[in-house]
Amino acid sequence: MTRALPVALLLAFAGCGGSSNATGSCDSRQANSACQDYDGPPNVVAAYKSSCTQGTWSDSLCTHTGSVGGCMVKDTSLGLSYTTWFFAPSTTDSVKQNCMSSNSGTATFVAP
Repeated sequence: MTRALPVALLLAFAGCGGSSNATGSCDSRQANSACQDYDGPPNVVAAYKSSCTQGTWSDSLCTHTGSVGGCMVKDTSLGLSYTTWFFAPSTTDSVKQNCMSSNSGTATFVAP
């Protein structure tokens, strides 16, 4: 019985705390030369999955090959981090400039 209690406690707390984030991406390069990565709670990521209508959804992150850079935003109210990766005809300089001036200063430029 003494071994069963620690195992039961471990199982009881296995779902508490820790990271249980989901990831996914919406590749809309055909429509707008961009691909969006999402990392957050499964229900939030699922909402973005269902709204990926102009692209192709993947349960993995975007391929950054050929990207000129990304713009990452952390939405603490949703527990979500999302990065929009840009491809030509965008340039690294235009992505940096737009990233810094958008999202009320909460966005960060990310090199590919």
